[in-house]
Amino acid sequence: MNVYFNPESSTIDNSLTMSSNFTFNSTSEYEDPIVLWLNAITLPTALNYTLIGVYIILFILIALPIIGIVLFFLINYGGSFVIYLVYRIKYRLKNGKSGLDRDEAREAILTWWYWVAKIWFGYQVIGSENIPVHEATIGVFTHGQCPVFAGGLSAFLIRVRKAPYAVVIDKNHGNAPIIKDFASLFNMSGWTREECIKFLQEGTDVITLPGGRHEVFYSDSNYELDWGKRNGYAKLAKATKATILPGFCMNLQEACWVPFFLKPFVNGRFASKKFPIVVGWGCLPVKLVTILGPTIQCDESKTVDDIANETLDAVRKLRDTYQRLPGNKFYALLDRFRTIKYKTNFATI
Repeated sequence: MNVYFNPESSTIDNSLTMSSNFTFNSTSEYEDPIVLWLNAITLPTALNYTLIGVYIILFILIALPIIGIVLFFLINYGGSFVIYLVYRIKYRLKNGKSGLDRDEAREAILTWWYWVAKIWFGYQVIGSENIPVHEATIGVFTHGQCPVFAGGLSAFLIRVRKAPYAVVIDKNHGNAPIIKDFASLFNMSGWTREECIKFLQEGTDVITLPGGRHEVFYSDSNYELDWGKRNGYAKLAKATKATILPGFCMNLQEACWVPFFLKPFVNGRFASKKFPIVVGWGCLPVKLVTILGPTIQCDESKTVDDIANETLDAVRKLRDTYQRLPGNKFYALLDRFRTIKYKTNFATI
């Protein structure tokens, strides 16, 4: 407001004089908090911050788990396959024909798997005192959504037992043309019962993961164990009187999991039986620990069902003793900063 003064006039119009107590506020009509909030969130700056927040959330929930699983498989399995090819080339250059120094290549790949598991997951095996020394053994382990501990466990067992072993896997995987030769390097195949009996009689350990396909589709952070009628290991133990070594991998479901928005297509109402969807998600660098429990002796008095139930109960005891239920990814990450020790007091089933 302007005040005009006429020098020719000896008086000033008091009505035009601004009071010292007067406060001019041209925005008083927009002081409603709701209006101010709406104005704030519609500003270009606010929209930009909102989009940045959305992008960060999507990156953490979707992009990061995909990057993790791809990166782990490239490093662990891609790296080991490169080592395999290098040793094949080395043999060809040295001998002038196609072939492979299997022992040398196997040792190099096992060393690679050991350090990848050690660095990525802080991998650890406890309970090694339970491993039989002078007899062939049937190792029974959990499978989980993705058995990313298998490489580290193989490297550990071959160094401790110093004995050959055979791994029973899905026959479709073992006979796949791309990986058949590579899998045979570690005696991984869909072995029949007769072949496994022969292995045990020759002093070769047999490793099996009975959960297999069922755990791939239905396992979660509750770590429920339901092997159904997959009791081939029990029939094998009954036929050969071999000792069973039960094992459980702690935090396995926190490393790889099925995201909630894909569960209906993997094991829910939209899942297809003809074309099942297998989703590997995460490879979060949590602490993975394989616990080897007390061995189970098989004798004539035990039936196949008795052996199967006793083995399943033994694995459940290991789970209830060591595993946080339900699993928690944050605490599984924190487990990397503490030492997991073997316990002698097991949970009661």
